[in-house]
Amino acid sequence: MGERYVEVSVTATLETTEAFADFLFAEGALGLVIEDLSDDAAEILIRASFQGNLPIDPLLKRLTV
Repeated sequence: MGERYVEVSVTATLETTEAFADFLFAEGALGLVIEDLSDDAAEILIRASFQGNLPIDPLLKRLTV
């Protein structure tokens, strides 16, 4: 059986993308995928992958504060 991963998605703006990316890496993200959600890049989707055994609830609470 292969390793399991958890993906967390965050919607950001152009101005907040770098801060969110830094935060997610500091929290243990193994990698990020950053996508433009609109033609003018006003909305950015950041998808972060974490090891499946990482307790994700504390991270989600920190993201919603």
